[in-house]
Amino acid sequence: MSESYFPVIDLSSLNGYGGSTHLSVGEQICNAAQQYGFFYTKGHGIEDSVIDSVFEVAQQFFALPDESKNEVAVSESHRGFLGIGASTMEGYSKADLKESYIWGLDIDASSMEAEDVRNLLSANRWPDSLPSMRDALNDYFAATHECARHILEAVAVFLGEERDYFSKHFRRPTSRGSLIYYPPNAGTKGEYGVSPHTDFGCLSLLYQRSSGLRVQTPQGEWHRADPISGTFVVNIGDLLARWTNDKFISVPHCVVNENSDARYSVVVFVDPDSHTLIDPVVGNDEQTLYDPIESDIYISGRFDRSFAYRN
Repeated sequence: MSESYFPVIDLSSLNGYGGSTHLSVGEQICNAAQQYGFFYTKGHGIEDSVIDSVFEVAQQFFALPDESKNEVAVSESHRGFLGIGASTMEGYSKADLKESYIWGLDIDASSMEAEDVRNLLSANRWPDSLPSMRDALNDYFAATHECARHILEAVAVFLGEERDYFSKHFRRPTSRGSLIYYPPNAGTKGEYGVSPHTDFGCLSLLYQRSSGLRVQTPQGEWHRADPISGTFVVNIGDLLARWTNDKFISVPHCVVNENSDARYSVVVFVDPDSHTLIDPVVGNDEQTLYDPIESDIYISGRFDRSFAYRN
């Protein structure tokens, strides 16, 4: 396929406040979310230096000896290092061939609130041996959430809701970021870096610099989603599909690293504040397909079925 199989949507006009602009871009986003579940974004407003810093930190972190990485091994609240074999997608018996480092909103343990009891918000686990990591990842987290806010506001306008219909629920988000390392040549041996799966939450924003991502269409065909310079790949997660009453689709995707070099990528899974009630958006004469559910309950359940350390 050509690299433009999935649409490329320019977000640069969303920095203003014109309703017509949000409506126009929102229409493009919603069409892509309904047809593909995936799209690329340019004009996202995230500086190259912010992206470069995160990839530099990722390479430095995964190059550390195992004993150093395991000093920040994943906690019960899903923060820290996950080695190869630690994650297995639902429906698969073989673990993914990847290493990852998970972080989220940078809060102190003393600021934890009662609503955080499901462990979707927690203090991050920063390695002492890599002091530059904290600032680089926090800057990236903030920048990707600003981009996600623009996307969600354009979606809300096109769906006929107030512009902050979704974004008002992302003030203290339970989002996670993940640095990911895939060993070289694994895909040539039939190994999945990540087995086919759908994402759990609302939006996923991926930045990649080498090939490996594969996406399945609703018709069952698999297509490559290779890097396009300067763009993020955005996909719809199961929770946002549910929130839109299945107007949007969340489709299976996987990673197969057939490259002779290691593959590094950075993804931020953008999810709402604790206890956000996911009540489907329905139009006139439209049947509601799902009962309301708290986002924490939904996402925690998916974690429990995908990560060995939680069992």
